[in-house]
Amino acid sequence: MANGISKSAIAALMITAVAACTDPVPEERTGFLVKAGTMEGARPGVDRLKETMTVTMDPGRRPGWCFLVDPPNDHTYEVYSVTHLPAQPERLTGDFVSQSNASAGLTSATARADGIRPFCFDFDSGDPVGEYRVEVFINGARHTELRMQVVQ
Repeated sequence: MANGISKSAIAALMITAVAACTDPVPEERTGFLVKAGTMEGARPGVDRLKETMTVTMDPGRRPGWCFLVDPPNDHTYEVYSVTHLPAQPERLTGDFVSQSNASAGLTSATARADGIRPFCFDFDSGDPVGEYRVEVFINGARHTELRMQVVQ
């Protein structure tokens, strides 16, 4: 025993110090993550989602806005969304052209995916500004409700 400290006490302090310095093992994620925003160019050929809940209604911007689904594993999953607009748009285009009642919500086509996947939508002139409420369904169950402010 040197200086009043035993070897076992020194060993215990060393083990505690090493344990405190190691990174904790991250818990395995079990649920889907859903984020919303706009796609921004990160580098040539690669886009990334800029998370925001306020989006400028710009018909010249393609895509206008997106939501991104990040699954917990590499299993195939199915996604569709129902978008509730603050008012009736002047006209419906794209996947929504055959849907006549926008006030009941605009339902997207169901898509099968595996891995991270963006789901993007464009604005057209005459689209309303205000709160857009988007229900995201994953594997047939309502997973998330997003609320975005669309501004001029």
